[in-house]
Amino acid sequence: KLKRMQKLLAAAGLHITLKTPTEVGIKDFDVVEDGKTLAENAEKKARAIAAVTDLPVLADDSGFFIDGVEIDPIMVKRNALKGVNEKTLTIEEIGKRMEKYYQGIATSRGGRVDAEWRNALCFVTPEKFAVHVETVRPVILTDESHGIVDPHLPLRGLYISKATGKYVLEQNEKEEMQELQPITDG
Repeated sequence: KLKRMQKLLAAAGLHITLKTPTEVGIKDFDVVEDGKTLAENAEKKARAIAAVTDLPVLADDSGFFIDGVEIDPIMVKRNALKGVNEKTLTIEEIGKRMEKYYQGIATSRGGRVDAEWRNALCFVTPEKFAVHVETVRPVILTDESHGIVDPHLPLRGLYISKATGKYVLEQNEKEEMQELQPITDG
């Protein structure tokens, strides 16, 4: 995820070196994402880190909104885990559960359903001022998995970007940036 965010910042023309909380000495970082919106959750994450550092902080939260499906789009991972404590699972197990859950949704809708990723980014300055940006990326969720799935981004093999018309994991670098353009333009 760090590499992806670095790529997005570079594409937006921002030459910023990102570091994880661990890399700046913040250990045992855990935030309860119980906000009602993506923006609230992104700010909760950013402020939790900003409280213990004088560095600027960037946090992201994403939601998966699926047409006609009554699930909480903010709880992408938790929807799939159905109450199982994620700390008892490996990242690979979580990824597989997420992939299977969202494949099942697409299957129940005839194999394809319109959806969109919404991202909320929150930047907290060293002076603790928060700046928010929200983006939308339209996709088609399918019940077919394409490409080698990254356990940290397990749904990327299941959807087609409406910006490119391709399965996301089959896009080249230029197409990936076209798909992610709403984030870089935000």
